[in-house]
Amino acid sequence: MNQNETELYNLDEDEGERNDLAKKEPGKARELLQTLNKWVKETGRN
Repeated sequence: MNQNETELYNLDEDEGERNDLAKKEPGKARELLQTLNKWVKETGRN
């Protein structure tokens, strides 16, 4: 994986992270990435 790529996994069904859903569900991937970026900004973590 490239560091600038977003990955999305359903860990309830895919604990081994073998089925990347980011391309199949780009809206959900984008939403979760925005949530993560907001959390990082608010907490000062990186």
